[in-house]
Amino acid sequence: MDSGGSAQGGNALLLVNGSLSSVKLNVFTNGVGGAATTGVGGDGTSGEAILRSFGTLTATGDVLISSYGEGGDGGSGGGQGTGYSAAAPLSGTAQLTGSVTIISTGTGGDGGSGTGGDGFGGYARMSGFQGGTVTANNVTIDSSGIGGAGADGGNGFGSTSIEGWGGSVVQVLDSGSSMTLTGQTNIVSNGVGGAGSTGAGGNGTGPRRSGPRAGGRRSTRASRPATGSRS
Repeated sequence: MDSGGSAQGGNALLLVNGSLSSVKLNVFTNGVGGAATTGVGGDGTSGEAILRSFGTLTATGDVLISSYGEGGDGGSGGGQGTGYSAAAPLSGTAQLTGSVTIISTGTGGDGGSGTGGDGFGGYARMSGFQGGTVTANNVTIDSSGIGGAGADGGNGFGSTSIEGWGGSVVQVLDSGSSMTLTGQTNIVSNGVGGAGSTGAGGNGTGPRRSGPRAGGRRSTRASRPATGSRS
């Protein structure tokens, strides 16, 4: 019986210290597990995607910051998908007039005749700090977890905030900073269970302070870096 290979996203950073003007900006660090014909799909874990600006940033088109983990499909079971971290910490002046999407989501692979993979959301956030002046349009911040389909559906876990790390966040971190959000703003961290074709559908669990319910597959999400910035 074959099995899909696991995948781990790396780190992607777009750093602005001076001035940057762009139409469209994409920062990706996705991890997609390999598929298996008869066995279990591989796990997919994303890395860390960051758009960080201390200067002047202008984007007239869409901005996408993606840390997406997707489990591979398998004939007898789906792989686990785990989102890790996607962030836009912005100081200086930022004018983002297209749509802004920041996602750290996890989607389990389809499980064929077995169980769909579990999906775990990560940490998605946009921050204004150190006197930053931020204008952003049609903002979506998403740290949802979605279970894969299968004979039994996989479980989906929206991200849990632990010690200030995790979930979906829009924040202004000091009194000298400001943020203006135009258009529609969506801040979500859903847990969506996968569909079951012959058995039970998966459970969907929204954010909470404890980990996944007893009996569920343990998350392989990496722990918060000890020295990592929360902005």
